[in-house]
Amino acid sequence: MTDKALLDSFLKENPIKTFRPIAYYDKHLDCIRVEIRDCSVTEIRLDKMFTLLEDNYPETGQSPYVGFTIKGVKHLFAQLNLPLDGVWKVADLLQEIVSKHPEIVTSAMYELASKFSRILSDTELQVDLAEAA
Repeated sequence: MTDKALLDSFLKENPIKTFRPIAYYDKHLDCIRVEIRDCSVTEIRLDKMFTLLEDNYPETGQSPYVGFTIKGVKHLFAQLNLPLDGVWKVADLLQEIVSKHPEIVTSAMYELASKFSRILSDTELQVDLAEAA
C-alpha cells in the first residue's frame, strides 16, 4: 500500500473534526481548563488561582485570549461550600464564585470575566466534575 493510500485509509477511519470550545476538569493537576480556540498558546499566570491562555500567533482582528485555567479546584469548591460533582456551566461557576465569595475575587477574576463572559454565555460551555469527587 502506498503512503497516500495509507493516509487516505487513516483519514477515512479517523475523520478530522472541527475544533469546538471546550471546558474540562484535569484530575491530575486539579484544575479546570477552558479552551476557546485551538492554537499555540502561552500561559500567563494571573494569580494563584487563574492562568490566562494567550494565542502566540493571533490573526489580525482576532482576540489573543483563547482560554484560561482555574487551579486548585478541590480547595476552591471546599472554600465556597459547593458540591464537587456533576456538570457546571462555566459561566455559572464564575458567577457563583463572584456572588457568594467576593473576598476571594481578584483583579484577575475581573480580567477573565471581561475577556470571556460573552463567549462563555454564547457557547454555554460546561465542565463535568465527575472525576474530581
